[in-house]
Amino acid sequence: MTSSQTSVVSSDTSVQLPVHPDQVRVLVDPIEPKSKSRAIICVPVGTVLGCGLGDWLAANVRDQKMGSVIAKGIMRTLDERPDTMHPLNRGITVLSNGFRYDSQAKVFTILLRDPKKHGIIDGGHTFRAIEQVLDKRQEAGADVPNAFVNIEVLAGYDEISSDIISARNSVAAVRDSAIYSLEGVFKDLQVQLKKEGLVDLVAFRQNETKPISVEEVLAVCTLFHPSYSDGKLHPMKAYTSRAGCVEIYADEWQKREATAAWKNGFGKIIHLAPDLLRFCEEIHLEVDEARRKIGGLQALKGEGENGNENREGKSRGRAMKELSGPRELPVTGKTVQSGWPTGYLYPIVAAMRPLIDYSGETAKWKVAEPMQVFNGISKELVKTLLAYAEEYGRKPNAVGKSLLCWKSLYDTVEVGLLRSQAAKV
Repeated sequence: MTSSQTSVVSSDTSVQLPVHPDQVRVLVDPIEPKSKSRAIICVPVGTVLGCGLGDWLAANVRDQKMGSVIAKGIMRTLDERPDTMHPLNRGITVLSNGFRYDSQAKVFTILLRDPKKHGIIDGGHTFRAIEQVLDKRQEAGADVPNAFVNIEVLAGYDEISSDIISARNSVAAVRDSAIYSLEGVFKDLQVQLKKEGLVDLVAFRQNETKPISVEEVLAVCTLFHPSYSDGKLHPMKAYTSRAGCVEIYADEWQKREATAAWKNGFGKIIHLAPDLLRFCEEIHLEVDEARRKIGGLQALKGEGENGNENREGKSRGRAMKELSGPRELPVTGKTVQSGWPTGYLYPIVAAMRPLIDYSGETAKWKVAEPMQVFNGISKELVKTLLAYAEEYGRKPNAVGKSLLCWKSLYDTVEVGLLRSQAAKV
């Protein structure tokens, strides 16, 4: 007897697994039995490798961290207690374009077409664990363990593939951004980052080992969001909730055809994302340098530029324990001597919004060299920030949530820009 869900077409990739009839169960969807179904099979771990499933991991929203406790536990079970693998392990879930089982040939065929929707969507760690244990055994000349793994195959669910991926990964919650990435929400952002050679620095998938997360990118962009352009409101959300920034971006992007939210929001500044990331890092470098030049916290006591300059970078710098040690900045490739917490850094960066012209369809810089403007007022901004830091007990979290701090810094830049413009007249 042969069970079939979808016939093979030329654009499908076919993955075949030998399966005994006793280890196959096919269930049609109770609501849409003619177009949707799922199968549960239990196969020897040795058949999983080399079948082609390993080429279909793109739809898995997590990169596999094989040093994690869970991954090590799977490998230990497979290596030391192989007979318990199938009851203890959740197995592998595959979304497919279709499947069929030939009970005479005892071959189960999975059809895969779209890498964004089809393939292993859950159980990537299980697959990699099998891969690593079997490779290790082969190198040692040991036999393949007598272990089985459960594979669930779903067919006909393309329209809700992202919902299934999210739900199946809910035991260890998947970041919303990973789901949005799968849905193509970040494609405009990715285009802009790719133009500047920065896209490979940004993690759009969960557990990717890249220096910048997409949440961080959108937080920096939120500091310059058009809704905060007039200085009446301040983008504190960039500090208090990076996930919230992602939600705002996704909401605007998803409604771009029905409303003007995208056009008047992130869509107006998305082309500046690479510039804003660089600008943020350049400011990070300059504020730390300015702190040293003014004498750190001593500047608040009337010392600093005109007194005790020789102490910069030593006891003064180290007195601010809330700052970290040297930190590499991935976009510029430079290293800041003392890393600043975002509770201190973001209010200063956001204060530079007056340098952006939001009047057209797309935002643009008002000045050719934004850092020149910043350099001219950096010491004043740092003094203001440090004053708030002292007032709030040197707690970056309190500073990052202080509306007065964000407003004071913004006003400082606005006045400084007016001064600069008046000097040119």
